[in-house]
Amino acid sequence: PTLKTVQIELRAGQAYDLRIDYFEGVIGASVELLWQRVDKDPMRQVAEVARKADVVIAAVGNGMGDETEGKDRDTLALPGKQDEIIRAALAVNPRVVVVTTTGSAVAMPWLDKVPAVLHAWFPGQEGGTAMADVLLGEVSPSGKLPITFPQRLEDEPAFGNFPGKDGKVEYRESVLVGYRWYDTRGIEPLFPFGHGLSYTTFEYRDLRVTPWDPEDGITVALKLKNTGKRRGAEAVQIYVHPPKGQVLRPEQELRGFVKVDLAPGEEREIAVKLPPRAFAYYDETTSAWQIDPGLHEIRASSSSRDVRLRIALDIPAVLQ
Repeated sequence: PTLKTVQIELRAGQAYDLRIDYFEGVIGASVELLWQRVDKDPMRQVAEVARKADVVIAAVGNGMGDETEGKDRDTLALPGKQDEIIRAALAVNPRVVVVTTTGSAVAMPWLDKVPAVLHAWFPGQEGGTAMADVLLGEVSPSGKLPITFPQRLEDEPAFGNFPGKDGKVEYRESVLVGYRWYDTRGIEPLFPFGHGLSYTTFEYRDLRVTPWDPEDGITVALKLKNTGKRRGAEAVQIYVHPPKGQVLRPEQELRGFVKVDLAPGEEREIAVKLPPRAFAYYDETTSAWQIDPGLHEIRASSSSRDVRLRIALDIPAVLQ
């Protein structure tokens, strides 16, 4: 169902006539009336609490009315005065950890002022327990972003095209969907696709690939070592950078990944198989998948912008 909200200010001692027209054609309509007392100076209260705290955990995010079916967001900003609340806390206490609960990217104008940000998405009923485990160091975080966080709305691939006109929208970004747009256009994101921090560190080494096989593709192998003092998991991402051709192709594309859990000091060899389709693109002129011959670069990365190792792969031309 579609969720719509309206906020009005009510003054003490004054009566109001309200009319609500609504419907829901799928599972039935419902309406809720909520009230909240308005503090004359809410930021002062935030500052008072933050000043006395050893550490401030600022939990902010989007609600059901901000991210829901049948509605598109028109801004990256957090709703309401949440950014202002974070700034008010920072003004009196530099030890502010921000926890964001959203289902998509949001702007973080205070990012360079806070020591840590934990993005929790919409975690469900045990989210509080999971967040506490991460914040208190009981577990090392190992998540990686499945999307790009842009620095500004204008950097988004669909900006200027969406929602279109007369019920139609053109996908003018073409094949440069998501991180492919930022990487190919050289646009610096706030956080890149695949980004994620840990309480430990990892070393990549000895990248190698098997010879090209037109039937099976290749296997990418490398060694991964936990060089920190904490147990942790790392998602190794394998990207393919294609040679220049006659059609538009992304700078690189994620073609495989593997998540490895390692104890402190532990090293393990990992392998990722890339089938021939990992090097192919769809050719509209022939209505078939094609693989361009030439040098392809295989990149072992911690994110789309954090390339740790590179190796060249020469794919020979197919003899007709």
